[in-house]
Amino acid sequence: MHVRLEFQWLAGLLALSPVRAQVGDTEPFSTYINNVKGGVLVKHGKQTSCSLAVIDSSAAVVAASCLDLDSNLSADLAGTELYLDGGIDGTAAKHSVDSATVHPAYNATSLTNNLAVLAFNSGQPIAWRNSLAPPYLFGAITNGVHYALADTGKMTWDTPSYSLYSNPTTPQCNALSAVYAANPDNVMCFERLVDMPGSQLTACPVPYGIMYAKIDSNITVAALHSFSALTGGSDLCSYSQYRSFYTLLGRYRAFLEQTIGRDISVYYDPAFRDQYDLDSANDPGFHLNETTATVSLDVKRLTDDFYAGQATESGESAQPSAAESSSKTLPSDASQQPDAGNGNSGSSQRTGIIVGVCIAVLGLCAIGAILYYLRWRRKRSPNVVDPMRNNDFQDMLSTFHTGPITNHDPPPVYQEHPPDS
Repeated sequence: MHVRLEFQWLAGLLALSPVRAQVGDTEPFSTYINNVKGGVLVKHGKQTSCSLAVIDSSAAVVAASCLDLDSNLSADLAGTELYLDGGIDGTAAKHSVDSATVHPAYNATSLTNNLAVLAFNSGQPIAWRNSLAPPYLFGAITNGVHYALADTGKMTWDTPSYSLYSNPTTPQCNALSAVYAANPDNVMCFERLVDMPGSQLTACPVPYGIMYAKIDSNITVAALHSFSALTGGSDLCSYSQYRSFYTLLGRYRAFLEQTIGRDISVYYDPAFRDQYDLDSANDPGFHLNETTATVSLDVKRLTDDFYAGQATESGESAQPSAAESSSKTLPSDASQQPDAGNGNSGSSQRTGIIVGVCIAVLGLCAIGAILYYLRWRRKRSPNVVDPMRNNDFQDMLSTFHTGPITNHDPPPVYQEHPPDS
């Protein structure tokens, strides 16, 4: 297969960096989002959070963990549909899935090579294509994008949410995933989530489903969400550390072309062909490295559908097994790192602050109640008796007074006791 290449010269060398760093953009990403076709997986009429990496008008890639697979990696496609937005041609559409081809090296436990190619609209001519990103995103501006249907029945879409990708702190990524640590050039690590306030789909934030890389003015399909990992919580509503991990698609180009039986568009700047490492995508047998390394016992990994609490928990393992259950906790001995760079990890911190404020307010209320009670008692206690009006005290004083004391009134003058002679 020969890859179909599309490219333009970039405006200048100053806009580029030698690694997957981000560069400034003169226009918002939303200006270009309509130049790419996006979509989501729908199962039995229910929208999922599983995004589609759309290749063309008859093929798309989805995370294999989003499908119902048996031990032979065969998918039960009953009720499975693809919903595509109006990007490129302005027309939203839905399609049933004709077939699914799971990557042969997919590991359901470690979630390496978490890809499945979906065929739809089969037998029809190719009406449009998305561009695939090169294996290495040299100088690209990359954004995480989230698609969601506003109304499944009417096929209306919410405006896509997106967030600029920046290289996160590597120690946190390594601590949360041994797969990432073993494949840093082929797996992306992202620290941001999509808040969906008021949504009927989920009460918690969700990961961005797909990564798009902007090269010059062209949007390319770069990576697909595979799994999310967290510590200090059981879901994405509250946690201490969090990262999402994405499978870069550029190195799988030969596998994708072999599966769909036609060429795929790849967009890049020819001035930096060597940096993109295009030749590395010519192996249809490419797969991620498995690893025997372990991560923290406290780490939970979530994959599949994040809507309505449907995400399943998965554990990492060095042994490939697509049939193993996905309800395992990760074994690990890696130390946990404080996640200072995650804006969404503040849920547990905010809870602590709220509890502290409530305790302080209750303490002040208790002190006020005690002071009020003492004042109330003081007002209602009997008047203090003047000891000078006590009869015994008056008799004692009379011994020091030269005149008679009538009715035990206080003497006019207190005399000193005469000194002993």
